[in-house]
Parts: sequence; C-alpha cells; structure tokens
Amino acid sequence: MPKGLAIPIRATPHGGIQTVEGSANDDKIIRAALGPDENDNAFQQDIGLGQRMIFGIADDALRGGIMERLRLVFERFRRQRRYDLIRSSVRFYAPGDPEGTGKEGEMVLEFRYLSLEANEERLFKSEVSAAGSTGGT
Repeated sequence: MPKGLAIPIRATPHGGIQTVEGSANDDKIIRAALGPDENDNAFQQDIGLGQRMIFGIADDALRGGIMERLRLVFERFRRQRRYDLIRSSVRFYAPGDPEGTGKEGEMVLEFRYLSLEANEERLFKSEVSAAGSTGGT
C-alpha cells in the first residue's frame, strides 16, 4: 500500500515522523499537484492549478482552464503509474449545493480517479475558487 509523509510534516507522539497511507496519501499528492504553483524549484514550475484558478471567479473560462490542468496533471500521474482520471466524473458546483445553484463565484471541483497502485476508484473533492481554499474532503 502506498505510504508517504503527512503534510504538514509533524512528529508522532513517539518521536517519529507522521506518515499517511492509502487514500490519505493519494489525497495529499493530488492536492499538492493541484496547488497554487508556489514553487522555488526552477525545474518544476507551472504544474498546479495556479493562483488565478484558486482565487478566480467561477465561470466557463475558469472551468476550461481547470480541465486542461487536470488533464496535464493526470497525464503525468498516468506516466508514473499512480492515478488515472475518470474524465466523465469531473463536476463543478457551488459549496454545499450538489446541483450547482448555490453561491455565485464559488466553486467546488469533484472527480473520481483510479489509484493504479491500489487498483481502487476514489473520490477527490476541493474548493477551487473565490474563497481561496484548496481544502476539501
């Protein structure tokens, strides 16, 4: 089962480093890949959703940009034999409203992906605009 460091990095009660496994590790990796692109590494720029998509207004242009970024990020994951995006599962809706008729300018991104290492279908959900949150379930 895939295992990695917990983010933020923290110690366990026994003095070791906290780790996460399974879907929690997958969620951490995907969340980092879809982050705001704040990266000091000159060789890993422009790989996440970027500031515009996290703080932008929820509209069709923003959705198109997010779909393109998702495609690029998951192509990289597929080449690494980690995850495969289930494109037909990608949805955008307002927070607290699965039908997408809630608060204007706010948007939640939800999609399913196949964890190739665990051979399981999993759900990813995160706010991607207006409130500036990249948190979710």
